[in-house]
Amino acid sequence: MFNERFSNALQVLNYTLHLFIALALAAASVLIMIQFSRDVLGAFREHILAAGVIFRRRLHQSARSEACCAYGS
Repeated sequence: MFNERFSNALQVLNYTLHLFIALALAAASVLIMIQFSRDVLGAFREHILAAGVIFRRRLHQSARSEACCAYGS
């Protein structure tokens, strides 16, 4: 009897935690999509879509080469 109640309580807790995690994941996904769409719209309004991609690529390459030289690789 006690084991059955305990098992049922654990099942309810498991379901509740899974539901909470699913809701948190869905909310985080929506927030990331909203932030990305705002960034894209901002770049589109400022007419810097291509320049932003090129700048980010150059920034990434320079950061990679600086890290390479800093660690002596």
